[in-house]
Amino acid sequence: MPGEKFKKYTKEKRNARELFKKVVIVQMPYLGEKIVCKRFGEAIGRAAQGFEVKELIIAPKEKVDAYELMEFIKGVKIGQHSRYEIQKRAYPFEIKLVPVTVQDLYQVVRDKRRDNRLLIITDPKGDELSKIKDKLAYDLRKKREIIVFCGSREGIPRGLFRFADYIVDLAPHMTFATEHAIPAALIALWGVYSQSPNQDSEEEKTELNSNDEEL
Repeated sequence: MPGEKFKKYTKEKRNARELFKKVVIVQMPYLGEKIVCKRFGEAIGRAAQGFEVKELIIAPKEKVDAYELMEFIKGVKIGQHSRYEIQKRAYPFEIKLVPVTVQDLYQVVRDKRRDNRLLIITDPKGDELSKIKDKLAYDLRKKREIIVFCGSREGIPRGLFRFADYIVDLAPHMTFATEHAIPAALIALWGVYSQSPNQDSEEEKTELNSNDEEL
């Protein structure tokens, strides 16, 4: 608007990195036709980098075709670096590439079920966010790491449900496409988290905002 100055980054708004810096995405790979694997990998790589999560773990649940997995990982790298280049131009502060690793899905659950971590599985059989938002908001603030499991073509195996702290139905009566799972889950969690009291320490606020200077 004429005569009015808009600023992208202001200290009056909570920094979404409060939450996303603690989030680990566990993504089952999309496998099948190689060109399709690569396309879905690109979308997932862009999403993980776009939200600047702590880590992206690509987690097959069983033995898979090595070349299909290779194409999927190639796509992840392409999508991630594409988003990273945009971030470097768009942000007035340093951006880092999200670490990407590969690990068996069941081993991820085994490793992460300890040390003040929160395990969240997204699945249509879960609870609506509106029914668990208060308790979930508390846990999102208190846990040092939040692990979010996203399926691909098929959901997370039912046998793992008993190990999850929360099973969440993000949109009742709807099924998300694979490439939409990460954005849908993280935006929904931020909506819950951002409505909770801001109880971060002054040190955490300083760390998060030190680079977010007004343009």
